[in-house]
Amino acid sequence: MEKQRAGGYFRQSHERQDKSEGSIRAQREPCHAEAAKRGYEYVGDYADPDLSGYKQGVVRPHFERMLNDARAGRLDVIIVLYVSRFSRQRPEDAIPVVMELHRLGVTIISVNEGDFPPGDTMKLIMLIIRLDAAHQESDNKSKHLKSTKKILRDAGSWVGGLPPYGYETEEVRKDGLTIRKLVIVEDEAEVIRAVVRTIMDNRERPAKAGTRNPGSLAGICADLNAREVPTKTARLNGKWRGAVTVSTPGRSKPPQWEVTTLKRILQDPRMIGHAVEPIYERKETKDGGIRTQIISYRTMRDPKSQEPVISHEAILRPADWYELQTWLSGRGRGKGLHRGTMLLSGLGKLFCEDGFTMSSNGTHDSTASYRCSRPKGAATGGHEGGNSIKRDHLEDFVVRSVFTKVTSADGDDPADVAFIREATRRFAATVVSPELAAETAELVMRKVDRVAAQNDLYDDLDNGIYDGMVGRERFKGKKADLEREIAAIELRLVELSHVETPTLPVELWAGGDNPDGDPLGPGSWWSSVSHEEKRAFLCLFIDRVEVGKATSRGNKWQEYDASKRVTIKWATAPKQDAG
Repeated sequence: MEKQRAGGYFRQSHERQDKSEGSIRAQREPCHAEAAKRGYEYVGDYADPDLSGYKQGVVRPHFERMLNDARAGRLDVIIVLYVSRFSRQRPEDAIPVVMELHRLGVTIISVNEGDFPPGDTMKLIMLIIRLDAAHQESDNKSKHLKSTKKILRDAGSWVGGLPPYGYETEEVRKDGLTIRKLVIVEDEAEVIRAVVRTIMDNRERPAKAGTRNPGSLAGICADLNAREVPTKTARLNGKWRGAVTVSTPGRSKPPQWEVTTLKRILQDPRMIGHAVEPIYERKETKDGGIRTQIISYRTMRDPKSQEPVISHEAILRPADWYELQTWLSGRGRGKGLHRGTMLLSGLGKLFCEDGFTMSSNGTHDSTASYRCSRPKGAATGGHEGGNSIKRDHLEDFVVRSVFTKVTSADGDDPADVAFIREATRRFAATVVSPELAAETAELVMRKVDRVAAQNDLYDDLDNGIYDGMVGRERFKGKKADLEREIAAIELRLVELSHVETPTLPVELWAGGDNPDGDPLGPGSWWSSVSHEEKRAFLCLFIDRVEVGKATSRGNKWQEYDASKRVTIKWATAPKQDAG
């Protein structure tokens, strides 16, 4: 008689390193012993560490492999330590799998609960009862855990794991509960504040060509690592002092600051005292499983007022944090900080006709140019080869075009009126009184928050939270409340935009002591101001500059005409403010 072929299935929701009953090792050894005792041919292990048998939709790759082996006739017996290792799903979800295995002639054996062979109705009923008990146990644990977390969170407790950078937890008693409250770690908080100051001080300041901009996230991380400022993990593990260098035998370098880490910290609403809830992302692992991980956090809001729930002391001022988010949202390919001394670099306004940004190339006046940043070999359907234009030619054309546009604007031309209105709005933002600027910043902050709340509301709708008649009515009520508040904020912003609205000092800009009246020549306003002021001036009037590829090579007998290659898109109001 041929030996029956057996395989062992092991699962652990959170893999442990000890010898506890739930660990993979503690399951494997009894199952191996059971197979040997019965004289089975043991054909292999099927282990799914760190995967839930309770949650719906979780793919267990080795469970699926085991089922496929059974379907292929390679298994006669499946051995588990407890039935709960096999499944904790609802019986109606688990029974079809059991019935399929029984139809294939596969017996399920629990080391501690007995055999469940095909064709034995009483044994099948007992198996269903066991599966139901396993599901109820997990369901009750899940409900209890969620209920406990909600009670603690509503009481203002931190219910996560490692506190965010800048904070630690402190246990306090509140209304008969022991809660963990986030309190500021001043050393870490000062690191965050210093980082924000560095970003704000350097975001429009040019860096020396060939050097890292100190206000970029990469530059800040390099500085933190060079000064051996510990990360949260390094501080808690005490690794910084213990690790000398990377090459020290037997020592590993402590956790380093990385751009992704720093950006995640700076984008965290907890920096301004908000209570948060995690946003998860499901990713497929190399072995075909699914891993859920936190990718960011969003602000929790009061269900009635939609105001952010404040749970702890803030490290940053809300207005500063929201301004920072605008800057962070612009970090990406082609959006780096200004480097070198070129006038149009890093403004986010200079593009090749293909849509790629153009960056500075070279530093000598005679050879300096702007070049398309399209990677070599990239097939875009646009120009062939590279695309560059001499710096002097482009800058002279753009600046003179701006002065011509501004000084010749026609008050009867609707397009010119809209252009001057938008330029005036941008100029006003740079010269308003501190009080007006503070109120405007606060209103903009509130608008950003309410729009975020609106997006969260629609996400919840998509996730089925507002299903049913009652849910839909609640959704419509919250939607109307948010729309009313956003409309009120926008109305106030419009009112403020008309307070102390300055006029453009066109005569100052176009004037000066140049004998030929050249707005760029010696003695002109342009020649007397700093590089940063020139860049800010251009940003008032320009949205985009596009450079086409030259159709022919120039020569010394033909004067170069940049206008044939360059298109300027003038300042227009943002879409939400237009009209």
